[in-house]
Amino acid sequence: MSTVTILQKNIRLQGIYVGSRDMFETMNRAIALHQLGPIVDRVFSFNEVREALNYLESGAQFSKVCLKLS
Repeated sequence: MSTVTILQKNIRLQGIYVGSRDMFETMNRAIALHQLGPIVDRVFSFNEVREALNYLESGAQFSKVCLKLS
């Protein structure tokens, strides 16, 4: 996509900086060293997909929302 197309269509671009590979590897070593893991807010059964999506849309979750497949 050209700059002209972006301007003509009034497209908004937003970049993020995620750091270097060295920073990523350092972070992963720290995660392993301290045995960190994700925080799970709620687990829904697969049959509760609609409720899980509603929960996400509400913005009430603190962290991860999971679906249990079995």
